Amino acid sequence: MKYQEGVGIKFTELLEDEHTEKQEGKAIPDFLSGQETADLVAKVFGKLRPNFSEHLVDSNVVLTLAGFKPQTDFFIELNIPQDRVLVEGQVEGLNAELKGINPEIKFQIVGLPFEDSANRLTQMVSVENLLGVERVSKVSKIPGVESFNRAAGWRGLSKWHKKIIENFEFNEKAQTQPFNNRGAFMNVLTGLYKGYPDTAIYDFAEWSPTDRSRKMQGSNIPYAGTYKEDQPNYSFYPEHANNLDIQENIKQAGKILEAFYESDWHKKMSLSLKGHRSS
Repeated sequence: MKYQEGVGIKFTELLEDEHTEKQEGKAIPDFLSGQETADLVAKVFGKLRPNFSEHLVDSNVVLTLAGFKPQTDFFIELNIPQDRVLVEGQVEGLNAELKGINPEIKFQIVGLPFEDSANRLTQMVSVENLLGVERVSKVSKIPGVESFNRAAGWRGLSKWHKKIIENFEFNEKAQTQPFNNRGAFMNVLTGLYKGYPDTAIYDFAEWSPTDRSRKMQGSNIPYAGTYKEDQPNYSFYPEHANNLDIQENIKQAGKILEAFYESDWHKKMSLSLKGHRSS
């Protein structure tokens, strides 16, 4: 397995740092360990076509299945547009399996097939985790973010998401930092739902509309990028490299991925992941 330690951040120091900052009065639920996530994936992996199942080991997907992140996406290559029906069938079958294993996770096909930058016909699939949403809602201190209880289910999630957008729009009209404009609004909303630390979200919202000459630093989460995929890494200003929330986020994500990729199940299955070349 290949991984890189965070640039400017000593991973060994993160392992020694047990800092966990919580919002006052809000008990943050635990996410699944990497081994527990591997056990979950093992139950459904063999029931999917290889072009779908191979994405269940993507680091972004692993962290979302663990409930560390609220949501992520992945992209399945198709031969013809009609193959979308095959993907739909797999999503329906997978969700049916998850109802009996972990109903807090849901996959959803998004939009129609499109050609990616390499002119490959691609279908976007999203995965959400109610546990990840609850965790982020109780960790974030961004103005307008309200607590979510995963016991409210998927209907409750829709109401929560609508309320967050209303709150963010109010802050945008009031020109509250970092809601300076619609671009910043979308960057904050996206960063929140991707599970990024508040400091990184604020940094990117400030940096994005500029000439981008100011240097940004990547998180380089250990074990992220084990496969060629969209990764869970994010950017922030170098002076925030030792921010405790960023450090904790990197440490926790790295521990989940390490345990997942070093699990006996993954070591066995990685030998047969034909279409998913190691990076």
